[in-house]
Amino acid sequence: MRSVALAQLRAHKGRYLASGLAVAIAVAFVAATLTLSATSSASMRTSVAGQFATMDAAAFVPGEFAERTGAALSDVPGVAATAIDTTRWVSVTSGKKSYGQVQLTAMAPDESLRWQTLSVGRLPRAENEVAAFAGSNFVVGQHFYVRPDVDTATDRVAREMTVVGLLDRGSMTTSAPQLFGTNAGVAAIGPGRAVDQAESVVIRMAFAPGADPATVMSAITGLVTSVPGGQAMTGGQATDEAMSRYVGETDVLATVLLVFAAITALVSCLVIANTFAVLIASRTQELALLRCIGADKRQVRSGMRLEALVLGVVASVVGVVFGIGAVAAASAVVRGVGANVPLTELTVPLVAPVVALVLGVVMTLIAATVPARLATAVSPLAAFRAVVPASTGRRGVARLAVAGALAVGGTVVMIVGMGGKSVPAAGFGGALSFLGFMLAAAVLVPPLVRVIGVGAARLLRGTAAGPVAELAAANATRHPRRTAATASALIIGITLTTMMVVGAQVVRSSVSGVIGEMHPIDVVISSSAPLDPSLVDAVSSTAGVKASIPITRTEVSVNGKPLSVGALDTARLPQVMRSGRAPDADEIALAPDDQILAGVGPGERVRMVSGGAVRTVTVVDGASGSFVDRGLVSAAPTPTGLVVRLEAGGAGSSGVVTEIRELVANSAPDATVGGGVEIAQQLDQILTLILRIVLALLAVAVVVALIGVGNTMALSVIDRSRENAMLRVIGLSSRGVQGMLLAEATLIAVVGSVVGVLLGTGYGIAGAAAVVGVDRVSLPDLPLVALAGIVVVGGMAGLLSSAMPARRALQADPAAAL
Repeated sequence: MRSVALAQLRAHKGRYLASGLAVAIAVAFVAATLTLSATSSASMRTSVAGQFATMDAAAFVPGEFAERTGAALSDVPGVAATAIDTTRWVSVTSGKKSYGQVQLTAMAPDESLRWQTLSVGRLPRAENEVAAFAGSNFVVGQHFYVRPDVDTATDRVAREMTVVGLLDRGSMTTSAPQLFGTNAGVAAIGPGRAVDQAESVVIRMAFAPGADPATVMSAITGLVTSVPGGQAMTGGQATDEAMSRYVGETDVLATVLLVFAAITALVSCLVIANTFAVLIASRTQELALLRCIGADKRQVRSGMRLEALVLGVVASVVGVVFGIGAVAAASAVVRGVGANVPLTELTVPLVAPVVALVLGVVMTLIAATVPARLATAVSPLAAFRAVVPASTGRRGVARLAVAGALAVGGTVVMIVGMGGKSVPAAGFGGALSFLGFMLAAAVLVPPLVRVIGVGAARLLRGTAAGPVAELAAANATRHPRRTAATASALIIGITLTTMMVVGAQVVRSSVSGVIGEMHPIDVVISSSAPLDPSLVDAVSSTAGVKASIPITRTEVSVNGKPLSVGALDTARLPQVMRSGRAPDADEIALAPDDQILAGVGPGERVRMVSGGAVRTVTVVDGASGSFVDRGLVSAAPTPTGLVVRLEAGGAGSSGVVTEIRELVANSAPDATVGGGVEIAQQLDQILTLILRIVLALLAVAVVVALIGVGNTMALSVIDRSRENAMLRVIGLSSRGVQGMLLAEATLIAVVGSVVGVLLGTGYGIAGAAAVVGVDRVSLPDLPLVALAGIVVVGGMAGLLSSAMPARRALQADPAAAL
């Protein structure tokens, strides 16, 4: 049987092309994912190791203890030099351009502890000089304004700084924008975020030549561990510790990608199983003849498995080469353009090709098992009659019973998860119910195809296309198992695609309300200097602005703690607030960070000092920052900011915000523009990016499913060659035969797309409800146009995927086919 199986592969290799392509795509996905994960981890390690390679030891202490701990460590015998990685998050603006939040870090003054390498220009020497990575958005000689990125900073004066050098990025893979300055320059910026004092600061140390590392390290450890929250490590340990954080992130990425690879593998299994089922059906008499001349059932099944094994091995090798090659090409591009992506160190772990190869082979063998068993389920004499045995209804009833239990039980669990805003519960229930629906699809899809096909044929009755439509509807359900498997592969991809589209849209719409509650003011303009009155008038008169209130930044003391708050007319606040309660005239609204700094909470009566005047006020939560009524404080009459409400909130008002930004950039370059609308826009951008990535990954599964549709039609052309020839002999034109095949494929694709869209819409709504709450889900926000587009695109894709098989059917000579 070995020679027979290999001869079949050689003689009919075209029939196996689609299955091989499906296997290769799934295997390439897995190989690329594992290689990508290893490459990302290796690149991260090289990056982290480069930052810690110049030091012998490191101390991690809370920011409030950094200065005195660093001074004490410099006195430890054997320590030659120390450097504190003082870091601030700052806001950077240059002309009309805002760089947003940028990390400003002090470079080590001692060259032995400085890990950065100069590429262009020189290193910073003065307080107003900084260096940036080459390939970033900064250039040598560029001037910009920097100020602390925190509303509660007491020193809010914007400082002009200049880029004097560009650093070699090397293997750096950090995604955050970075600038590097002197210790004095970073300190002059002023205090950073309030939480910085609780975060760990790195103190780098270099040992003196000849010092015993173990002895010095012991002394360092004793000193650092005496500091609350302090921890001491060697340079190697610091590298491993930093890597452990990054590895977790890359592992999550690998897991997510492997989930999509599993989806693609499942769809591939359906395509492979369908292919082998059709191939076996077309070789029924051939297999019967083999059994008549002496081959037993085991030998026939072994021959079928050998065909699957050879197909799996060849396709898997192609997939592994393509998957690893794709990552290698991406790594080369990243290195060539200096992109800030952790793919610089190409690493191909042994597990990548091995696991991918094994998966491809095993997947192919499993998919071919049932068709191989069915090949010997009929006696040779019965097989010679070429009559397809009718399937008993008992198996269908049992399948429907199991499917119903899974669908109902899973739906109940999903609804409970939605009500309790439990994403894991809703996801588990959704997976169970989807499994139930997919089991039921094998029984329910063929009748659904028949109903839609007959309905379409009736609509076309009386036209030239009527008989063709009737034939297409009949052919689509002639082999229910084949039709169900083909449609199921498409249903999986379409369901998941629709789920993501609907879920993202519902979450996007629902979160706008959440942001409105958490950040009730749409736009907040803040500046360290008084705003020009013309700017205030221009913003207030901008189309799309509903109301605005000027605000002046002033310094107050709350319970002895200095705070920077905004002074405004609180009686007018309801005009610009979308939700929440405006503070009364004897209340002060404090942001969460300011409440921590002052050691107070909502409802407390506190002592507030402003301009020498002492008042007792009540603290309330300040969702949009810290502010107080202008009558309670001594504030300058000229505003330093503006709070604005737009006609339309959320991400949909991006055009108005862009216009406001341009006005602010022209009049007050050092001012910043924030507020709830900006947060909504950022979230919208994140959701859009995630959706695009997920859809790109799911597109692989959909492509494999469409390959299955085309493959089914190609094999149907072979299986029904005599029938098609007879139709042409009795008068059906070649265009009629082609139209029949195209209509059949389109019918299957449309049914699969419609079912997938319906299921995906339900799962998308359920997932969104589990995230934001059932009460926030708005059904009118469903992307109906996108859903209709998915069905249309699915039908057209099915039509295109069958174009080649339909054309091949016309090339056969009717007389020869008969």
